Amino acid sequence: MWYSFTLAGWRLWCSAPFDLTIGQESRPFLLEVRETPPAPEEADRVLELCPVEAIPFSAQDGGTWQDNRCYRRRDQVQEVFYCAAPGRPPYAQVTWDLSAPQRLLCRYVAGQEGELYTFRNIFQLLSGETLLLELGGLMLHASFIRWQGQGILFSAPSGVGKSTQADLWARCCQAEVLNGDRAALRPGPDGWSAYGLPYAGSSGIYRNEDAPVAAIVLLGQAKENSIRRVSPAQALCALFPEVSKQGWDPLWTDRAVELLTQLVTQVPVYRLECLPDPSAVECLKAALQRQSSNKGGEQP
Repeated sequence: MWYSFTLAGWRLWCSAPFDLTIGQESRPFLLEVRETPPAPEEADRVLELCPVEAIPFSAQDGGTWQDNRCYRRRDQVQEVFYCAAPGRPPYAQVTWDLSAPQRLLCRYVAGQEGELYTFRNIFQLLSGETLLLELGGLMLHASFIRWQGQGILFSAPSGVGKSTQADLWARCCQAEVLNGDRAALRPGPDGWSAYGLPYAGSSGIYRNEDAPVAAIVLLGQAKENSIRRVSPAQALCALFPEVSKQGWDPLWTDRAVELLTQLVTQVPVYRLECLPDPSAVECLKAALQRQSSNKGGEQP
């Protein structure tokens, strides 16, 4: 069966010889299920699942381990081996030839479909953050809201208050929370746009919707509210740790830096030190209104 879904506006397809379970986080991103393969113009990327008896693997061949996965890249071919636990043989292997990136092949051990059958696992097999980088987008650790048709992203390490600020905007300004933990960003002819993703942390908000990015807000906790526009260099340093990437590979690190540099030179980035109450909303709203009034003039 062929499954079609979207990731940041790109159309992806997956073929599987078994039925996938579509969870609540994935339903908004599923477009179509059919028996026939897509035409080339219908697919930005294709993942094909193929059962095999066993996957040859030796830890002696090197690679980088992360979360029970072994990553390897030789020239333009990237391989990811998925294991149920350290020391266990892999149950799946995804091979991706970056010189012809449209198709990814996933070999999995027949009888171990249970490790793969959910749509969420399919996104993991695609290595969504790496796929976005290869296509020309970023995955940012941020709460993503839409207010008056514009996107605002609150970014900070876990526990600082991204979800708190997003919820305050929803309560005080009727903003829409499109994702509570992750957002995809991609450039276009009219600027950068943000997209909801099937990853949402504890927020449980998975909306397949987008908005042009008006501002990115770096959050900090304080006893009083203050806000300032930060330089592109400062924004790059603050946001780089919040970009999802495979840091083991210089190819993807360099690509993340390249795209993030473009983002912070084209989108206003603010540092908001704030309280967890509606006064923080008014502080940021005033800065955004000044930004709108200036239209490229003096920075607020």
